Amino acid sequence: MRKELQKSVKELRVLTVEAQEIVWRLAPRDWIGKRKAAIANVARLLGWEFPRTWNIAHGRARRIDAHEMDALRAELSKLEEGAVKRRESLDELEARLAFLRSSEGSGSHGRGGEGTASAGRRSHGAGEGGVRAGEHAAAAGSGR
Repeated sequence: MRKELQKSVKELRVLTVEAQEIVWRLAPRDWIGKRKAAIANVARLLGWEFPRTWNIAHGRARRIDAHEMDALRAELSKLEEGAVKRRESLDELEARLAFLRSSEGSGSHGRGGEGTASAGRRSHGAGEGGVRAGEHAAAAGSGR
């Protein structure tokens, strides 16, 4: 009997810590430093009372019900899915930006040769008498 009690106490501690971590992960980053406001925001998100959310956030809950853990885990899952989608969007934007920068560097802007004509007029071009950008900066730094 005593081992069962110890096991249930240990399980409760693990659940309490997990619930506490989830509450703080659900708290918006811009609310850090304003702990009470962050907890109130999480309480509204979950539809819970503030004192219950506060007790869980500070590890003072005597018990965590299964429906509460389910709600916490579901909200965390939504948050993580949103983060994955935002990361994928950022990766796609970065790929597009890299493509645009590479096409800009090659002079093909897709404007009917307009990009190649303007490239010849650049003062930092490596044409006759021109100095490449890196050499220009080195020359300026050495006092030439």
